[in-house]
Amino acid sequence: MNVYNARDLGAAARQKRETLGLTQQALANAAGVSREWLLSFESGKPGVSLSRVFNVLNT
Repeated sequence: MNVYNARDLGAAARQKRETLGLTQQALANAAGVSREWLLSFESGKPGVSLSRVFNVLNT
């Protein structure tokens, strides 16, 4: 999957989470973020913290 913007990055993260069989809550807990934050990230909403993005992607 090519990533050109925040929406693409969020979609890629959601696809990976689903492939791993994780719920949003399980991934949020493992990454140290709230489920609401993860929902915003997966939806491609601007303004998410890059440090939190990397926590999610590296979980």
